[in-house]
Amino acid sequence: MRKLSVKSRTADKASHLENIIGRMNSAIVAYSGGVDSTFLSVTAVDILKDKVQMVLARSSLMQAEELEAARKLAFNLKLNLIEIEFNQLDIPDFAINTRDRCYHCKLNMLGILNETARVRHIKYVCDGTNYDDLSDHRPGLVAIAELGVRSPLAESFLTKEEIRALARTMGLPNWKKPSTSKPLPKNFSSNTAICLSAPKKHWIKWLKTMPESKPTLKPKASTPLTLPRNCWGRLFFSTSCRKKAGSARGVTPPGVPAPNNSCVSYLR
Repeated sequence: MRKLSVKSRTADKASHLENIIGRMNSAIVAYSGGVDSTFLSVTAVDILKDKVQMVLARSSLMQAEELEAARKLAFNLKLNLIEIEFNQLDIPDFAINTRDRCYHCKLNMLGILNETARVRHIKYVCDGTNYDDLSDHRPGLVAIAELGVRSPLAESFLTKEEIRALARTMGLPNWKKPSTSKPLPKNFSSNTAICLSAPKKHWIKWLKTMPESKPTLKPKASTPLTLPRNCWGRLFFSTSCRKKAGSARGVTPPGVPAPNNSCVSYLR
């Protein structure tokens, strides 16, 4: 048999993927509801049966619609899913928004999955990194390597296009789902802390990427900005962020509720 490479047939790559998973015996899959992690999850379940556990990180930066869609899809596909609470803004090195923020995010989130695997006596933790991802600037890949997390899709040289084709063949409803909206940190200039003291223009830029949100400002700069329903309250009250950034804004009410579609003044 010829050595597998990115130029190999998709069927050969898929077969290699099945062999990789089959040798794992048990695994946790970092599930997000995207096509990559869904395809990996379903493939792992087909092979490992009840010895695979999907884990969804319930992030404070994740849109509510994306979270609900991921849950619904997992339910419909009968995936064994558990959720963990994960707030990136509690990570100081992420909240100050350096260029390697993805490294710190992955290091912490996958570290939690590694600990979950240890407690449950599960041998491997896998993520949905595909072969195309390896050519991008992704500091998170360093964290994946440091933690010993496996990326079976990338290891099988499967590209995004091939994964979509395989997912479509499997009948997965999200086979052509586009990537989620641009993550909040990417709308902030590097080294601009993600907190209340950040210039309003960064928040507006992020909000405009959300399909259900069309924020507008009246002529006066002090006019409050209307936030979408899925913009969680704790996003704006990261204590670690303010301490790291030295913010002078002292808005730290206990038990901040998630804001509804009402105007809030703290972004003035």
